[in-house]
Order: sequence, then structure tokens, then C-alpha cells
Amino acid sequence: MSALPLILAVGAGIAGIWLLSKTTAGSQGVYMLPGKFYYSTYVGKSRNLKEILGDCYQVIQTVDIYDEETDDWIPPADPANFVLQKGTVCRLQMQQPCTVYGFKVERVV
Repeated sequence: MSALPLILAVGAGIAGIWLLSKTTAGSQGVYMLPGKFYYSTYVGKSRNLKEILGDCYQVIQTVDIYDEETDDWIPPADPANFVLQKGTVCRLQMQQPCTVYGFKVERVV
């Protein structure tokens, strides 16, 4: 009996675990569709929102930041220059489909 199927199965399992770890770390893009709110946690390096969203900045419809003190969603006063810190909880909505990076989606509504 050949050991090749076992080797391939183990290799596929390791590759799956690696891919899952990269996805949960936010390095994989999140494809966002219009008309849905994506409740997400920012997991990247601290940068301004315009840099983080890149081309998606032009098609964003809503961006709100969760404020723990007021328990409410608040839009940043100057979204282009607003700096997101790692762990910031956001609510995003797009006008057109777009892929964003650095966010871990918690739920979609």
C-alpha cells in the first residue's frame, strides 16, 4: 500500500490550517457587497482609513466606529484622516462590491 494518499492528506490539512490562520489574522481580503453592513474588527497596523481602504475608499457608503462610552456607532468627523488602531470595531457598508484588507468580519447584516 502506498503512503502517498496519507502524505497528501496531511499536506492538505496543514495547508488548510495555515489558510485559516491567515484569514483570521486579516491578511486575506474580505469581499464586501453593497447593501449589507459588515461589523468588523480592524486587525492591521495603525493607519488612516483612506490608506487602509485603498480603492474601496471611493465606493464606501457608510463607515462608523463603535464608541464603548456611548454604546453607539459614530461616523468619524474626517474619515480620510481618521486613524484606525488595531482592535477598533467598525461598521462598513459599500456602494459597489469591493475587497478590503485588515478587517476580521464578526457579522454581516
